[in-house]
Amino acid sequence: MPKILVCKEDNIVQQVADEVFEFSSDYVWKNVEDDDVQQGWTYVPATNSVFDTHAEWLKSDEGKRQTMVENRQQGYGKITDQLDALYRDLKDGTTKWVDHISAVKEANPKVARTDPLEKDTVTGE
Repeated sequence: MPKILVCKEDNIVQQVADEVFEFSSDYVWKNVEDDDVQQGWTYVPATNSVFDTHAEWLKSDEGKRQTMVENRQQGYGKITDQLDALYRDLKDGTTKWVDHISAVKEANPKVARTDPLEKDTVTGE
């Protein structure tokens, strides 16, 4: 059973250890059943349980949106490479750039914006 050092103020797990050691009074040691617990997780005093805050966020609409945005940015590649591809397509009459961007978008379906103030910088939509 792991021992976790928890910040009293925000219930964030600061340390996971086999043995307790002296620490500031702003922290408290707890025993939990979850062997997978890691630093940064949140401790729930009412149930003496822990959960992965980041994993929960990734499941949220905001987390899904952010994941989609990051995956698309990585998939698109560097802007200089995209501009080169556009130039070659225009020069050669090909559609390699459009095909590439379409494949990235298909692999990472659009997730609706969660922030109504978030706008596309090109179209303003």
